[in-house]
Amino acid sequence: MAQNPVPTSAPPRRGLVESIGHLLYRVYALFMNGLDLVLNPLQRLIGSKNMAYFFVLPNLLIFGVFVLFPMLLNFYYAMTGGTALFLQDRPFVGLANFRVLFDCGSIFDPNSCVEDRFWRAVWNTAYFVVFQVGGMILFSLITSLILNRSIRGRGFFRS
Repeated sequence: MAQNPVPTSAPPRRGLVESIGHLLYRVYALFMNGLDLVLNPLQRLIGSKNMAYFFVLPNLLIFGVFVLFPMLLNFYYAMTGGTALFLQDRPFVGLANFRVLFDCGSIFDPNSCVEDRFWRAVWNTAYFVVFQVGGMILFSLITSLILNRSIRGRGFFRS
């Protein structure tokens, strides 16, 4: 039997990074194939046009639980009186809380209101928005206009 004159070498060894890349690709491919096994029958069942609802549903559930439900619960709490925590222990008063809240001689003078803390909070918020936020935006605009010019040390001030 004749021997092969050219010795065969072992297959080239892969580097560590390449091996990790192949492993991650295999895990990714396995996950995507598994996902395909689940989503293909679902798409055939509900249709491709309705698949968007399937993907939006988790977001809507999270929004409903953490935003919509507390908002509606607070609206119902506003329609009840008392200080009890549980709703069954609180009497329903309707819009009476809002009548007390908006009972003012002038909304421009918080001292004339029955619930002056609410109107003070409204005015403090308006004051903050107009002066603090407006001043910050004006200061930032002036600073950016100055730094946009060709001045010495511009790179230092930009960083």
